[in-house]
Amino acid sequence: MTEAGVGIYIAGIYLDPLMENLDELEERFRGLDLYAELADRLDDSFDMMNAARAFWLNRDAQPKRRAAEDILAVWHGFDSAVQEIEFSDLNALAHTVRRCSHPSKSATDSGLMAALAICYAVEGLREVYDYQIEFSQSLITSVPQNLAGDFPDRRQAQIERARAKLVHIEVSARVSHADYMGEARLAMFAAGIYQYIESRYKAPKGFRISDKMLSAIDLSRSSAGGKKGAETNRAQAVDSARLICAEAKRLLRLDPSISPSELVTTLCKAKNLSAPTTRKYLRSQGLYPNKK
Repeated sequence: MTEAGVGIYIAGIYLDPLMENLDELEERFRGLDLYAELADRLDDSFDMMNAARAFWLNRDAQPKRRAAEDILAVWHGFDSAVQEIEFSDLNALAHTVRRCSHPSKSATDSGLMAALAICYAVEGLREVYDYQIEFSQSLITSVPQNLAGDFPDRRQAQIERARAKLVHIEVSARVSHADYMGEARLAMFAAGIYQYIESRYKAPKGFRISDKMLSAIDLSRSSAGGKKGAETNRAQAVDSARLICAEAKRLLRLDPSISPSELVTTLCKAKNLSAPTTRKYLRSQGLYPNKK
């Protein structure tokens, strides 16, 4: 399931939806200049993806190929699902993911939430990888990396200079990764609740499992960062999106040549928002390109 077009593209490879080649992705990140500095964060992402795949591999009734196709369907519908979750009723998370991704009928609610966690973790890794690539490109050194053993002090000094130059981008990448991982943990929390109910109860017709989840999910959100009420949060999100998009249009009028990444960075600094949230708002108005 890893040939072009049927995998999750990240760091130059197509990641198998069931994480069969996750070790290859880990090796890609280990080869980056600042891997040691970010190892703990990256390991959190890889551990999350491994835990999420278990929701699919442990189901005897679900063929592996169909499971992979369902995870990939969630990946393709990820942007739409995130926008729906942000602005619509949080009482039916799995239903929202199902509506946006169109998986097979055999896909469980717990599996869909685990797939959503994988998507969040991948996006978090992508933020770090993109920063690392930009860092590597800016690292102009007279000591090639393969000679670092002969000139370790010089190369380390040049690494530190390049890192200092891009410190704002590193901070943005770290914050974005943390944001995505926070959402991934919430998705895994929801997946666990869905799985518990799926394995122990036979729901009567018309019963919505998500109704039983709402108070627990709200509690999780509250402990993670504070909660003033779901309705207030949604109203604030809509208002923030409107203000961000209005400011983006103003910046585009002033400088039509501004790149999407520069636009996001400028808005993040001005509005004190994370990069993932800013991109999400811009995508909702067609002001930022969707991921391929």
